[in-house]
Amino acid sequence: MGYFFTQCLVRFLVSYCNKGIVLLFDLEFYVPPHERELSNVSLIMNPARENHIILGGTFVTFSPKQKGLKFIDFWIWEQEQFENSLLDAEKELLRKIYDFIDTFAIEMWEHREKYRKKRGWKNPAKKKIEYVGIGIARTDLPILYVRSSFHKIAPNPDLFELYLAHHPFDLANAAFGYISPNNLSPVLAREIFSHFGVEYEKDSSKSVWQLFDENNYDPIKLRTHHEIIATAEVLQKIIKKHRGKH
Repeated sequence: MGYFFTQCLVRFLVSYCNKGIVLLFDLEFYVPPHERELSNVSLIMNPARENHIILGGTFVTFSPKQKGLKFIDFWIWEQEQFENSLLDAEKELLRKIYDFIDTFAIEMWEHREKYRKKRGWKNPAKKKIEYVGIGIARTDLPILYVRSSFHKIAPNPDLFELYLAHHPFDLANAAFGYISPNNLSPVLAREIFSHFGVEYEKDSSKSVWQLFDENNYDPIKLRTHHEIIATAEVLQKIIKKHRGKH
């Protein structure tokens, strides 16, 4: 059952990659030292707490046909307000991320609209974003929504339509059929990389907090780039494996 479920999701991903571009991304977060023991669940980052912030992240417009990856980065320490206020800097950061994704969504909509008109289809295209990553359905996208709502980056209905109204291809959920087909539960990033023979040792997100506390920002960015590269390699292998059966 798990393998069948994974195959359905993979077919969806391959079909979409054949028609357009997906948005592969990974975000990093920060929890202040005095609030790291507050959570009663495994996810310590809680975007509803005022000082649990998004540090930034890396985005890649991904297609199996492309050669190389072009990183598009947004980081809190690069914002004008960073030295004055972390919350104000986060607001700057989230505005830029919102504008970037909104522009991407419009460009993809225009591409699909031209395609539909060329085919003679009368119904207009809807905005659609194919988000791809590891753990993004549980963490990145909901956290992005909550923090953006906190800062009033846009009206909540607009934020919902941009971040939560789509079908993310979350490898933590989609890959379990390959790794543990009889266990209907998400898999960890290190399990995914190990299964597909991708050389990347993912450490705990808590290491990012320590680096940020030490004002050591470049390793955070580099860590995120490495995870994006490893995830893209997994995607390529999944797509190649699926296409090889057809």
